[in-house]
Amino acid sequence: MSNSGGGLSRNGYYCCSTASAIDRVMGFNLGLKTINASDRDFRKQTNVLCRYCGFFLHSNYKNKPGFQTKSWEKALADYKKKKPVLDKY
Repeated sequence: MSNSGGGLSRNGYYCCSTASAIDRVMGFNLGLKTINASDRDFRKQTNVLCRYCGFFLHSNYKNKPGFQTKSWEKALADYKKKKPVLDKY
């Protein structure tokens, strides 16, 4: 969070603002219901959600903005068919 800031959505607190969008599409339901959550709770988010973030690919491999992996193409297609239900904050 010291590099990316934090994020708050209707599903809870996240390690960064992009993480909440990833969780909404993937349906992991990892939003934390209190800002006083432990470092361990936020690390659990990063372990699951950061692997889906395009920032890593863009910054390290110089992919062009808008680039989508096959896993994201599938995830977005699944999301359009049926949106995951996440707990509300």
